[in-house]
Amino acid sequence: MLDKNLNFKDFAFECSRAFGALVSMRDDPMGTPIPQSLPEDTYHKKAYAKAVKILAEWKKLSKKEKEKKIKAQISRSISSTKNQMKKNESGNIKIRAMIKEAQKWNPPTPEHVGLKNFMIKQLFNSLENNDYYEKKINELDNMNLKTHIAEYEKSLRYSIV
Repeated sequence: MLDKNLNFKDFAFECSRAFGALVSMRDDPMGTPIPQSLPEDTYHKKAYAKAVKILAEWKKLSKKEKEKKIKAQISRSISSTKNQMKKNESGNIKIRAMIKEAQKWNPPTPEHVGLKNFMIKQLFNSLENNDYYEKKINELDNMNLKTHIAEYEKSLRYSIV
């Protein structure tokens, strides 16, 4: 809630917590003083060093080793995607049952009809569509190994630029 006693300068400082260097303070209480200096954020340095190391290790691998590694990644990705699809369908079963209950519900007053319609709409909007996941699995299954390797190498190079 806005403190109506704030002057513009203080207000601007409070708002600055949502941007740039002060973004790490965005969840702090509004009265938290802004420090004179902030600790160095080492995330990007660490991520860069990790990416350089991964790329160097990748370059050392033989073609067979690269293929084996990519096949394992594809297998994990497909497995993870199928698990997500199962979770979605399990949730959808529960939501469909609740839709039936909401459709059967007789509102006690005419004022409750809007509530019933709103609940049904919310439930339909909550249903998960697995089309994206099915497409992802098909793409993984149908992409040749050479393309998978090229995509992986491209992502490695991109992560160190």
